[in-house]
Amino acid sequence: MTHFLIAGLAVVWAAAGAVDPPAAQMSCSEVSSLRLSDVRISVAEPVAPSGDTKAHCRVAGVIGKEIHFELLLPDDWNGRFFMGGGGGYVGAVTNSVRSTVNQGYATSGTDTGHQANS
Repeated sequence: MTHFLIAGLAVVWAAAGAVDPPAAQMSCSEVSSLRLSDVRISVAEPVAPSGDTKAHCRVAGVIGKEIHFELLLPDDWNGRFFMGGGGGYVGAVTNSVRSTVNQGYATSGTDTGHQANS
């Protein structure tokens, strides 16, 4: 079973006000079974390497009632986290630095709690 370090989930724990993070290593399928206060994980799926994209775990969910997020956790984590943004009332989950997962960064983006159809 492929294991990877859970860097970006620190963002989810902090937003949820959680005190103790989980074990440092877990599989992508184990992420979907996490039970966090005020966080609902809706997707935790492995992404196979393809072309320029390296293997990673894509996690998506909701913090509270309205902040949607996407988290990319590389199988070969470099120990660093890179937060991508969209700015203002972004309207959809945006991660302007999602390609950094190919350099080993865990990365995340949110919709800042604003959904729009523009």
